[in-house]
Amino acid sequence: MTAISVPKKTTADLAADARSNLAALSRDADECRSLGLMVGLFETDAQGALVAADPWNAALTDPGRLTPEG
Repeated sequence: MTAISVPKKTTADLAADARSNLAALSRDADECRSLGLMVGLFETDAQGALVAADPWNAALTDPGRLTPEG
């Protein structure tokens, strides 16, 4: 039996997939924005615009960022 080679997903791939699923399953844009911000799939930049985020990478590179104290 030979092993099957499965490409590993990066945290960026996982975040992109999660954003796609969130957009598809949200009732409307407001719900998508609220939930995305809540779980860290979106952030706001300095001008207040919504930008994509990678919560898993953020947790690996700066664990304190995702805590209430961070």
